[in-house]
Amino acid sequence: LFRSFYADWCIPCREMDQFTFTDPRVIEKVKLFTPIKIDLTTGTSPLEQALQSRYAVKGVPTYIFLNRSGTEYANLRLTGLEWADAFVKRLEAAAN
Repeated sequence: LFRSFYADWCIPCREMDQFTFTDPRVIEKVKLFTPIKIDLTTGTSPLEQALQSRYAVKGVPTYIFLNRSGTEYANLRLTGLEWADAFVKRLEAAAN
């Protein structure tokens, strides 16, 4: 699993969408995952707050990789902008 926490007002979130997630290598690697995008734009719903608390999300964007049993690969967590070259390596590490 691949969980993405974002907000509409977040500039690095929009940069990830514009530059990183449009890269053909990233598009191909993301297919190996079940991506779940969690919108924290308002951060006011009980579900948003519960997910933010459960995964200890301090800011956006935050990207979390989980194995099939739901355990996080903590060393692969990312908060902030990451360009495609580095993000592809992160995806490869999470897939292996």
